[in-house]
Amino acid sequence: MSQVETRSVSLSSVARSPAFREGFNDYMMGREPQFDRDWNGDRRKSPIDKSWAYERGRLFGAWFKSKGYTEVPKWFINRRLSWKIQDLVSDAFWEQAIR
Repeated sequence: MSQVETRSVSLSSVARSPAFREGFNDYMMGREPQFDRDWNGDRRKSPIDKSWAYERGRLFGAWFKSKGYTEVPKWFINRRLSWKIQDLVSDAFWEQAIR
């Protein structure tokens, strides 16, 4: 039994989240985690969803660096998530770096 209601989401929807990219960028820049940040500004998603996306972004950053990647590909091409980012996020997921 879970404490909160869960639902399945696609990897690309997680990677498209601004919170995910912010977590990734914070990790890559060596900034302290913002776990106590107030995520209430954007009402489209719950603060819990954004917190999880942020943490997954940080984990993706750790995985990204551990693989020796240094140059971050473009996140979006023509307002769509780039295939390179989708492939990298998928690889990180299958290696159980993000869940």
